[in-house]
Amino acid sequence: MKVRQVVNEGRLLVVVEEDSLARGELQRQKIHCDIGVGGRRGRVEAADASTTKVFDITTYGAKGDDKTDCTMAFMKAWKDSCKNDGPAKIRVPKGTFMTAPITFQGPCKSTKPIIVEVQGTVKGTNDLSKYTEDTWFLFEKINGVVLTGGGTFDGQGSSVWKNTDCEKKKDCGRLPTSIKFQGVTNAVVSEITSINSKHFHFHITDCTNFKASNLNIVASGESPNTDGMHISDTNGVVVTNSKIGTGDDCISIGQGVTNAAISKIFCGPGHGLSIGSLGKYKNEADVKDVTISDCTLFNTTNGLRIKTWADSPPSAASSITFKDIIMKSVKNPIIIDQKYGSRSSTKPSRVKISNVHYNNIRGTSTSKVAVNFLCSPSVPCEKIELDDVDLTYTGIKKSKSPISASCVNAKTVNGMASFLAYILSRDYAWRWLFGCFDSGIQAVLSFLVLCSMIVDNAGLDGMILKGDAGIGSAVVSWAWFSMEISLLDLVTSCPFGLSM
Repeated sequence: MKVRQVVNEGRLLVVVEEDSLARGELQRQKIHCDIGVGGRRGRVEAADASTTKVFDITTYGAKGDDKTDCTMAFMKAWKDSCKNDGPAKIRVPKGTFMTAPITFQGPCKSTKPIIVEVQGTVKGTNDLSKYTEDTWFLFEKINGVVLTGGGTFDGQGSSVWKNTDCEKKKDCGRLPTSIKFQGVTNAVVSEITSINSKHFHFHITDCTNFKASNLNIVASGESPNTDGMHISDTNGVVVTNSKIGTGDDCISIGQGVTNAAISKIFCGPGHGLSIGSLGKYKNEADVKDVTISDCTLFNTTNGLRIKTWADSPPSAASSITFKDIIMKSVKNPIIIDQKYGSRSSTKPSRVKISNVHYNNIRGTSTSKVAVNFLCSPSVPCEKIELDDVDLTYTGIKKSKSPISASCVNAKTVNGMASFLAYILSRDYAWRWLFGCFDSGIQAVLSFLVLCSMIVDNAGLDGMILKGDAGIGSAVVSWAWFSMEISLLDLVTSCPFGLSM
C-alpha cells in the first residue's frame, strides 16, 4: 500500500493506493479534505476513481495548438463515453482546441451522469458556413450530464458581430448560440467561463432540473444579442453565484419557464435581468413561479424588467418575485413594458401579468423614472406589490425635477393600509401634514384621499424615491383617469418640507 499527500488549491488531497489481486488492477481511493477559510469548514469526500472511465480528447487526435480542427475528436470521445455502461468522463486538457459545431446527443447507456471536464479553452470557428444550425455546442436528449472543469468556451463573436445587421435588428438571423441544452434532464454546469458568444452564451430549452453555478460570462457591452443565459420551456431551474456582463440581458426568462430560482448574480454591463420577451409567437406556454434574489446590477440599461410584445396571442406570467436587489447606476431600475418592440402598435398585448412582488430593492438610478409600469389596457397588470423600494437619482445633477414613478393599467395588491402604516410611522409625515393645511382634520382627510389615489390606483406600496435634493416623490398616472399626482408640488409649499 502507498500513501501520498498532495496540497492542491488549498485542499489536502490524500491518495491511498492499494493493489487488488482479485481484480488484477490498481484501485485508488481519493479522500479530499477541504479545509476551507480559516479552517472553519471541513468536507470529506471519498470516491473510487477506478470506476470512472476517462475519455481524453487528445487520445482521439485533438491538438491544443489553436489551429487544428478538433471537431471529430470531441464527437468520437462523446460517442464512446455515451455507450459506456459505467461512469464516464470526457476530458479536455489544458490547451486551445478549435472546433466547428458539435452535438453531444443521448440517450446514453450509463445511469450515471457523464462528466465533461473542460480544463483548457475551446474556440468556435469563425467560418459561418460550418454552422448549419443555430448552435455551436449542443447537449441534447441526455439524462444526466455535468459540464465543469474551470475551462473556457470562446465563441469568437467579435469577428462576426460587425459583419451582421444585429446592431440594427432585434432578430438578426441565425448566428449560433455558444452552448445549448435541449431536452436534457438533470444537467449541472459549474466553473465554466464563456466569452464573446456569437449569439446567446447559454440557451436552456425543453429541460428539467437544470442547475448552474460559478459561471463567468463575458462580452462587450456593445455586442448584439449576447444574452448571458436565455431559458425557455424548462421546469426546475437554479442559477446562482455567477458574474455576467454582456451586450444584452444577463439572464432572460422566456416562455414556458416554471419553478426558477435565480440568485447571487452580478449583472453588468448589459440589459439587466428580464422576464421575456413574451408573446411574440403563438401558443407560448405560461411563465410561473420565478424568484430573482440577492443580485447586484451595475451600470445596466435596464434593471428588473418584464417585457411582452403588443398585439400578442394570449398567455400569462405570474407569481414572480424580485427581492433583495442592489442597483448601482442602473437606468430603468424597475420596468414592466407591454409594448416591447412595437411602440407604434395600436393592438394591446394579451399577456396577463399578475402576482408580481418587488421587495427590498435599493440603490441608484440614472433615469428620472425609476419605476415604470406600462401594462396592457386589454389585460391590466394585477396584484403588483412594491415593498421597501429605496432608489436615489444620480443622473444629471442640473435637473431639478424629482425622480418619479409611472404606472399605467396596473392594480395594487395591498391597497392603502400598509402604505399608511409605513408613512404614519415617519415623523416627517405629521410635520408635513399640519404645516400644509389649516386644520388637523383637513390634513388627515386630504392625506387619506391622496394615499388612496396613489396606492389603490397605482400599486405603489412603501416606496421611497429620492431626487437631487433628497425630496421624495411619486408621479403616478393611469389610463382610467389620465391624471398625474406629484408629491413634490405639495411638498414645496409646506413650511417643513419632506425629506426621506
